[in-house]
Formats: sequence, structure tokens, C-alpha cells
Amino acid sequence: MTSSIARGPVGGPSILWALPSWIYGAAVAVRNRRFDAGRGVARLPCPVVSIGNLTLGGTGKTPMVAEVARMLDAAERRPIVALRGYKSRDGRSDEAELHRQALPAIPVIVGADRRRAILESGVDLAPPSVVILDDGFQHRRLARDLDVVLVDATRPGLDDRLVPAGWLREPVGGLRRADVVIVTRAPGVDPRLASRIERAHGRPPVAWTSHAWSLLEIHRGTAGPELASMDWLRGRRVATLSGTGHPDSFRAMVREHGAEELANLPAADHQHYDLAAAARLERAVETAGASCLVTTAKDWVKLGRVWSGRLPAVVPSLSLRWIEGREAFLERLLQSIRRDQSNEVVPRTGRPAQTS
Repeated sequence: MTSSIARGPVGGPSILWALPSWIYGAAVAVRNRRFDAGRGVARLPCPVVSIGNLTLGGTGKTPMVAEVARMLDAAERRPIVALRGYKSRDGRSDEAELHRQALPAIPVIVGADRRRAILESGVDLAPPSVVILDDGFQHRRLARDLDVVLVDATRPGLDDRLVPAGWLREPVGGLRRADVVIVTRAPGVDPRLASRIERAHGRPPVAWTSHAWSLLEIHRGTAGPELASMDWLRGRRVATLSGTGHPDSFRAMVREHGAEELANLPAADHQHYDLAAAARLERAVETAGASCLVTTAKDWVKLGRVWSGRLPAVVPSLSLRWIEGREAFLERLLQSIRRDQSNEVVPRTGRPAQTS
């Protein structure tokens, strides 16, 4: 007979983290009350849209940020992406590099103090500029005109505990300050999940999306990647590596496309790779008897710099697909960033916005 013991994201039975989780929750409550009162919140001279979540781990923020940037660009606005750049080195981080590859004509600004980084970047913030905060829901020092929260259908976290006992970065009640909730990684519209979100948020999700792999990049040596359809994976014996917040989702998609996963190589979120680490990974792939390594674009922006190419590395190209609600979300997005010619801001809360 086996027993199931809940484990927190840091490992070990979650019951051991109950007291640290309570202390963390108390600190979050104090912090949120201060921001709710408007203390320590500053506004940029242009509209700000935040894309975030309630949980640790990936909910698909990177592809959603890219999607919102393209929507704004198509609406003749000038999008700017700003992110903290967790574990960044010299302004470079895996998410920032992904954004720069996906959005080559759009400025990407990295800095823990995002307002300062944006203002010191020299980027033009005059109309029609719009700043998009990647992972901005808890970054409350910067006022925003639209707060978008993503809920992962495969791991909603609505009944979870606060870190370190669970996956929640703040209590589920925080969802009520979001303007819009979008469900990601959904196979379709789920009425039960919609009802749970409505109870926590006060309104049902505005939109539902899924993630899909559209094609494969196959990297061999220093030459540019070969492009292949998803059928290339069918029947292949592969090793996987996913240094993301939700690696199980990546592995499941590898198997769904017909590959046989012989080994899953360990990697932390935001993993750094050097020559020695790459050599160890290549040996592990060979030892497992796999013909190639399948890894994420987020890992490849770092791993690709040190991969020898002795074995192929396969990187799926991820795309976001709208199941329902794209037009409703687009309407909310464009409505939220409308300002008059004097650049006067009318806060959504009705309270004066701090302009320091």
C-alpha cells in the first residue's frame, strides 16, 4: 500500500513548510495592503499592461506576452516588453532572449526595478507606446492599466497553499484585483474550471487558449537549424530536458507527438549551462540510447551556445492558439490603454494615481 504525501515546490512534505508558509502569507498580506492603499505605486507616462499569474512555475506568460505585443503592434501601438530577468547576466535572461528572437523589432527591457529600467533605457514612451510587463502581477510598484492573470488548466492552483508549502505566490483572493483572467494550456472550455475561477475572481474567464507545437528546429553543429514538421518525432527514441516551471507539460507534449522518452535530464528553472554541463548532458543522452535531445526554446537560448552538435538537439516552436474569447480580450486590451491627447490618466480604481 502506498501513501500520497503532498509536497511543496521546494521539496519535502508540505506539512513541514506550514509555518514558513504562514509567515510568508502574513508578509504578503501586509505588502498588498500597502499597495492597495496606493503607497509606493508610481505611474509611467504611457499605458502599462501586466501579464502575470498566481502560482510558481510556467503558465505560458512568454507566448502570451508575445501575442499581446503583436496585437498592439497590429493596432498601431508601439509595444515595449519589460521584465525582471530572473537570474539575468548583463541584462540577458532566457525570457528576454526569447522575446528578442520572437519580437525582433520590439524593445525588451530587463531590470528588477522595472520603472527605473524603463525610464533609463532611452526608449520613447510617448504615445502610442504601451509597456507590457512580463510576470507583473506581483510587481505592484508600477501602476498598470490592465492586469491580466493566466490560469494554467493543467495546474490551476486554486485550491493550493502558499509557498513554500504549495505553489501559490499569494492567496487566491488576490485574483479579485485582476481585470482579466485567461485560461492557458486548455484542451477546450471547461465549465467546472470556469465556475471555480468565477468564484475566486468574481467573473468567469474572458478567454481560453491552448499551446501547440507548430514545427521543429533541428540543430546539428554550427549550421543553422533544419526545420521539420511535428511528424519527425514520431517513433524517435529521445531524451528530454526542460528547465521550466512546468516541465511535465513539456514532456507530455513530446510523448503526445509519438516520441519514446528514454530519459528525462534534470534541469532547474532558469538553469545556466556551460561547456562542462553541456558535455555531461550529451553523454547522458548517449548513455540512455537516445538519438537526440528534445529541449525547450527557453533552455536552448543558453544551451545552444555551448552544445557541441555531436548529437542533434530538437527545439519545438511553441505557438498560442485561441479557443474562445480572442475578440473579447482584444476589446478589453484596447479599451484599457486609451488616453486622451493630454496623456491624462484616469485610474481604474477611481483613486488618484501617483505620478512620481
